[in-house]
Amino acid sequence: AISAKEMNTEFMQKIPKSFSILPLSSADDSVSYNVPFINDWIAHEKYDSYWKAQDFRGISKVPFLSVAGWYDIFLKQQIADFQLLQKNGNSNSRLVIGPWCHGSQGFENKYSGNKKTGNQGEIIDNFLIKNLSDNSKKVMVKPFTDKKYNLFIMERNEYFGSDTWPPKESVSTPFYLTSGKKISTQKTGETVSIKYTYNPANPYPSFGGTALGTGVGPALQNNNLNRNDQLFFETENLTKPLTILGDISAELYVSSDAECTDFIVCVQDVFPDGNIINIQEGGAKVSFSRNQQEKKDISVWATGYELKQGHKLRIVITSGWFPRYSRSLNVCEPAFTATSMKSANQTLWVGSEYPSCVVLPLLRDL
Repeated sequence: AISAKEMNTEFMQKIPKSFSILPLSSADDSVSYNVPFINDWIAHEKYDSYWKAQDFRGISKVPFLSVAGWYDIFLKQQIADFQLLQKNGNSNSRLVIGPWCHGSQGFENKYSGNKKTGNQGEIIDNFLIKNLSDNSKKVMVKPFTDKKYNLFIMERNEYFGSDTWPPKESVSTPFYLTSGKKISTQKTGETVSIKYTYNPANPYPSFGGTALGTGVGPALQNNNLNRNDQLFFETENLTKPLTILGDISAELYVSSDAECTDFIVCVQDVFPDGNIINIQEGGAKVSFSRNQQEKKDISVWATGYELKQGHKLRIVITSGWFPRYSRSLNVCEPAFTATSMKSANQTLWVGSEYPSCVVLPLLRDL
């Protein structure tokens, strides 16, 4: 007889293998049995009537406490939820974003421990007491602030309080990608194209990031160094800390010989010892009417992170971050039924005429 532990181990071993099964609608069948809600999600790739019928965002008018993590898969929607609910004008609501992920970290970092990151259980208890029985109860105690937004800055290891999102102290600053694999805060004069090939049969692998399970959150990226399906850019060693707090985005001038494909942007921290840790990633599905350069805007989600003096900022442009994101098959077919795939030749354009850049919200402390 097979024990429950053995059955669970076998089940967990099947899950990673199922990610590569095509079509995606049959992936759940290989693990155990047909899961209707997974099929529904895959069938509705875009925000359509299916999702609208389940959207209750902004309805509540009571005080609420939202606790999120910079590496949590729900981060983007929690911020959006909080912003919309704020329109109801409840001044007692609070959002806390800590250095947390939804599972175990890929690269352990305690961010100086609980005295710095704070006790989630304590603020939840305080919030309930204040709003149910004792209005004089103070909810946010050190290390938290008493602002609407309590934003932990990783590597600085302290909370920054703000009553707005993004914080008014954060300034959107473009970091331009250059032909010499460098990053500059100034536009460069030389316009060049840089190419790579993306093969969905061997997609660029994700390590850590905003995913669920084990090995998520901060993780070493060094195993991807020798892959040829990427473009990377780095600053020189930083002469002073670089603090990012808010939404990250990218403006890329790209082209492809595929009509439908993906572009992924990864923001990373290169430590003096050579370790490379992911700060945040994001991507976009793009389509092309013809094989010529077009500007594409990409959301890279948000973070609160400080790169220390002596570190380097690293930007990676690729077309996969798998299995965190479902891989593009480059064939413009619905994910529910698609089984064929083809490689795509990708081109990034940089320079003064096509100023591809990553826009970072740099914190200007007052």
